[in-house]
Amino acid sequence: MYPFPIWKRLLIWLAGLTAAVVLIAGFFSPIWRQTTANGWWPPGMMVGVDLQGGTQLVFKVERSDIIRSKLEEAVASVRAKLREASIRYTNLAGNDRVVTVTITDPAKIDAAAELLSALSRSGDIAFQRGEGAELRLVISEKAIDAGVAAATRASLGSVERRIIALGDNAFGVRRQGDDRIAIDVFGNADVERLKNILTQPAKISIRFIDESMSGQDALNGRWPAGSEVLYSIDDPPVPYLVERSAIATNNDLVGVRPSFDLKAKTASLTFSLDQNGVKRLSDLTQSAIGRRLAIILDDQVMAVVPVERQIINGTVQVPVNFTEQGLGDLASMLQAGSMPATLTPVEERTVSQAFAQRSVIYVMSAGILAIVLVTSLMVFFYRRLGAVAAASLAYVLLLVLGVLSAFGTLMSLPGLAGVALVIGIAVDTNVLIFERMREEAKAGRPLSDAAEAAFDGARTSIVDSNVTIALGALLLLLLGSDAIGGFAYVLLAGVAAILFTTFTLTQALVGMWVRRRGRNSKRLPRGLARDFLSNADVRFMGIRRYVFSVSAFIAIAAMAGLAFAGLNLGVDFAGGAAVEVVAKNGNADPSNIAERLQELNLGEVTATRSMNPAHAFIRVPSQDAGENGEQSALTLLRDELSSDYDIARVEVAGPSVSGEAGRMASIAIVSALAAILIYILARFGWRFAIGALVATLHDVVLIFGFFLITRMPFDLPAVAALLTVMCYSLNDTVVIYDRMRTNLKRFKTMPLPLLIDTSINQTLSRTVLTSVVTGLALTALAIVGGAAIRPFALTMLFGIVVGTFSSIYIAAPVMIMFKFGRRQDGDRAGEMTANNTAA
Repeated sequence: MYPFPIWKRLLIWLAGLTAAVVLIAGFFSPIWRQTTANGWWPPGMMVGVDLQGGTQLVFKVERSDIIRSKLEEAVASVRAKLREASIRYTNLAGNDRVVTVTITDPAKIDAAAELLSALSRSGDIAFQRGEGAELRLVISEKAIDAGVAAATRASLGSVERRIIALGDNAFGVRRQGDDRIAIDVFGNADVERLKNILTQPAKISIRFIDESMSGQDALNGRWPAGSEVLYSIDDPPVPYLVERSAIATNNDLVGVRPSFDLKAKTASLTFSLDQNGVKRLSDLTQSAIGRRLAIILDDQVMAVVPVERQIINGTVQVPVNFTEQGLGDLASMLQAGSMPATLTPVEERTVSQAFAQRSVIYVMSAGILAIVLVTSLMVFFYRRLGAVAAASLAYVLLLVLGVLSAFGTLMSLPGLAGVALVIGIAVDTNVLIFERMREEAKAGRPLSDAAEAAFDGARTSIVDSNVTIALGALLLLLLGSDAIGGFAYVLLAGVAAILFTTFTLTQALVGMWVRRRGRNSKRLPRGLARDFLSNADVRFMGIRRYVFSVSAFIAIAAMAGLAFAGLNLGVDFAGGAAVEVVAKNGNADPSNIAERLQELNLGEVTATRSMNPAHAFIRVPSQDAGENGEQSALTLLRDELSSDYDIARVEVAGPSVSGEAGRMASIAIVSALAAILIYILARFGWRFAIGALVATLHDVVLIFGFFLITRMPFDLPAVAALLTVMCYSLNDTVVIYDRMRTNLKRFKTMPLPLLIDTSINQTLSRTVLTSVVTGLALTALAIVGGAAIRPFALTMLFGIVVGTFSSIYIAAPVMIMFKFGRRQDGDRAGEMTANNTAA
């Protein structure tokens, strides 16, 4: 430790300055990007909609559209191949990825099979011989998956252009998986209008009306194979028989000009075609005077235009029945480009700017309060060493913010809660070192030797405990939520920053403190001489049977309650909508809200008043109409309450999102248990692994019981809190296990219960201080952090208490319960000796 290497000093300054520069550069990133065309610049942290207000929408590319498109392509290819070879056929149709055709000339079945099998050589289509003269082409799932992914990529540009056309410039669009597009629009956007614009493919085509029969006659009989029946957008819709082949599509458009006559209240769209479109339209209308053109929008007849003369300039004026805003939106959609497939909204998170600003103030106030409380407590217990801990904590937070800024991490309310948890983890690391220093110094070693031994001796515990937190953060990424992902990245950055800071800056500051005290000094300074539980001699294992029995009873009662009553599943897992409204005048009236919404036939709608009497929380159950059912219900709710209430916050999850979230949460929890078992097994052996696993299961069951009693919604943030508590509890267990492993080597004949008591007492001051410090940070969040973050903070706070308890009274006693290598020893009959345990 002495002298402190110069390269470590340089590394400390370099890392700190780099983090500061990146953080400042990230703050000015938007300005830099507007004024500079080239060069690298850190993206800066992305601020979520829950911190600045806005809407996050997640859209799913409709797989059925891709299947239909692939079927149409396959049917067209079969038709072209057979007609080119003059092979007669009938019953050509596509349904559910399968194209079937019947060859009417028995002599040419083999020839037709040869032609169609050539279509399967790409691997996207499988050729099959059916019964008799029937031939089949089956489109593979791989081809559909590839089509969905391609459509998702192709939709990104159109989505961006459509949002810009609305006048919303503060937004972000990103791909989420193979079939999802996530959109963040900041500010008070018109959410319903935005969804309406983004959910329309806006595929336009100009075709001829098939004049051979009317649309109604076609429905009553059989229409030509080259035509199809489409309905108009009128109410009631009118059927039209239109030719399948298009004169022009979106690809031929070079301009769309809307026109609205305010006096006559008539609207029209003028389409301008490119050179190829002009030629086709001119050639086809030359001999089609008197026929009619159908303007098709998303498989509906938007308008019918008579051909009065040859159209030679490639301009078609189409009268439409739209409002002025609707006309402008349609023109914007067509100019932005069509979508390759329908986008269906499956998730919505909307937060008003006023609500977001209040949340930021609450959480920042809670964060400042947490830092003040934590640093004050550390200074009170460790004096100048407490100031060292405070300086190290500030450095850790600087590194964390620098890393998040460098990678453009999304910062949301859970992310800020993650910062509070990082504070607790950082303090825990310092407490481990300081308590080890106290032990070494009280044993009579000089301060310099005590400090060096403390860092060396605590290294394993520090690494193990931080690795467990990192393990939990990695598992959180399985949940697939942006907000929870931000929380996980904060924890990962925090773990890396804590490990780096501990063995560089903290070690350097402690070294400076030791030099000032005198390297060979053996007098304990007041910061280490304070006798806080250092001489504790609590016989924890003496009452283990009673405590274990009570814990088992509580756990069984919790599981029984879960079986009969179940959790109050949040929107993330149950689907539906959760809406927080604010009364425009006076207080909210939950009973009136529920009564008004019940009339909309939305199911069992509940409304409750929040802690603020002007606010009410509304829960709308999942609808039975698929993904669009949730959005329709939300639209009805907004329309019904808009005159009396403002929308403060909205969470909507469709069936696909809620089902997927449930699967991912289950996988994450099971993976966490498996990872804990494997990690402890590798680090400490199978005896310790069983104790850690039982303790973790105990924590999980009791946290479920906590949600059962409080009836707080169990959602993705709750799962994030659960996984974090599991790893935090394991952190405590690892520290005790590490001390037990050390004592097993020192006291080879000590009965195991006594050895466990000794190990727990030796680490008790660290356990209590760390729990109190982390609890202070979370208490500040729960009290001052506001309603949005309170459930998360309360869950973490309860979990810390449970986790600390299980580390002492569950993990350790399990080793005794299983009677590994026991021996008889008086009233300790059957207890395992340390020698046998070590073996």
